Amino acid sequence: MLLFLKSDNTENWEVLKIQEPELGKAMTMLEFLSQDAESRRQHEMRQKALHDESSLREGAREEGEMKGDTITVNHLLVHEIF
Repeated sequence: MLLFLKSDNTENWEVLKIQEPELGKAMTMLEFLSQDAESRRQHEMRQKALHDESSLREGAREEGEMKGDTITVNHLLVHEIF
């Protein structure tokens, strides 16, 4: 299974990644670690940006839900529906 480490032929890597998800994670990490320092830095910056964007979206969604709940409660109070 680990023969892929000794081979420059990466044609079967995608198949292995699909068939063995844990192996796919390991291969992705190996690819990442084999990059030069600048490529790793850029990758880490992209990952951080994606994480930050996801966090912002989640925060906005939660804020929207809270605002929607407030509007609903106000509507019920105004129309005396409770």
